[in-house]
Amino acid sequence: MRDSGLWFVRASITTVPLLGLLLTVFGMINSFIGCGGERSICMAAVVERLARSIVPASWGILLATIQLVFYMSLPDTRREPIRRPDVRTAPE
Repeated sequence: MRDSGLWFVRASITTVPLLGLLLTVFGMINSFIGCGGERSICMAAVVERLARSIVPASWGILLATIQLVFYMSLPDTRREPIRRPDVRTAPE
């Protein structure tokens, strides 16, 4: 069942953290906008905005982890043992 029609789950496991990272980068860029006044006020505003900019990445990682646990809990219909290649030494 894992490979039958659940392509969107596999795709979202990959894309959700990347989207969170992208939003974090945009948040970090926007955190420095408007810093032209007093240094202490500017630093306080930047620290607050930087703290808020990390939230999308943490949500993305959390959601991807939940989806991965869900995906890995599904029964696999193609349970085949992992076969190692047969390595034999050549006759001397």
